[in-house]
Amino acid sequence: MTYRPEFRAMIAAHVDTVNWLEKDPDRRQAIVLAQRTAMAPPPHPAPIPVAQTWVEELGHSDLVARVYRPDVEGVLPVLLYFHGGGWIGGTLDVLDDSCRIIANSAECVVVNADYRLAPEHPYPVPLEDCMDWIEWVDRQIGRFGGDPNNVAVAGNSAGGHLATAAVLRARAAGRADFAAQVLVYPVLAASVAAGSYRTNERGPFLSGPQMAFFWESYLGRPVEPADLANPDLSPGTASDLAGVPPTILVSAENDPLSDECDAYAAALRKAGVPIAARRYEGQIHGFFTMSRVTGDAHHATIEAARRLRDAFDATGRKELQQLWDASAWR
Repeated sequence: MTYRPEFRAMIAAHVDTVNWLEKDPDRRQAIVLAQRTAMAPPPHPAPIPVAQTWVEELGHSDLVARVYRPDVEGVLPVLLYFHGGGWIGGTLDVLDDSCRIIANSAECVVVNADYRLAPEHPYPVPLEDCMDWIEWVDRQIGRFGGDPNNVAVAGNSAGGHLATAAVLRARAAGRADFAAQVLVYPVLAASVAAGSYRTNERGPFLSGPQMAFFWESYLGRPVEPADLANPDLSPGTASDLAGVPPTILVSAENDPLSDECDAYAAALRKAGVPIAARRYEGQIHGFFTMSRVTGDAHHATIEAARRLRDAFDATGRKELQQLWDASAWR
């Protein structure tokens, strides 16, 4: 396996000492708490400037969202973004840089929304929180100069899983008008059997056993074959992808999730869903939010934001695919 130069020293020094196969509940909870600490980003010396930010409460819980607005006049489109963290960790700070860059580059209001975490709050609670944030955007985003009729959803890793599943739930409820979904190395299938799981079994930044631990924490049990037929759990293998919004998909070569990302992109193309997909060679799971470590993070964020702007402005799905095809992901 070949890694980007900026990660080689980190990878060489990486030793995974966690027993991801641990079954004792107390020891598993200790692993969860240690992972939450490890996932916390280091303090940033200075945030990327945007015109305005707010912290808003969901209303019926302690959950909050951070809202970003660029220095652009008028009513703006909206991106609702969910962080990653294996459903057990992650915070709004993980996405702060990405949200600020996208707000400025795509000229949209960005809502960086939190959700309750497993294992204390297993499935379906995190997904239901995301559905509640979609409703919150519909009702409240006008207060921040956002257009509730031009909304996209996004997520990284487990957040990408929640975003994709939420879109399918919304479609089942009669809503199929999202402008786009922006998915960054999303979890798309309730399975740990793909070839890329074997290739990346030892990680280093996400391993097959680690993903199995995350799934068991989210579900309260190991994954089962029947989970592949549940769109809440396996949105990437849904039998019907009609009405799925135009999709911007970022993946990494050295990632257990890379095969399911490739399979989802192929399924969307077959279903006629506009798709702009880019796999970053030599990259690892998590690189997108490492803008202060690797140049690929900033590049991927800018390129995704450019295509998101296209989706917000699109007059039709066919025209959008033609535009994306003609605009190389540099």
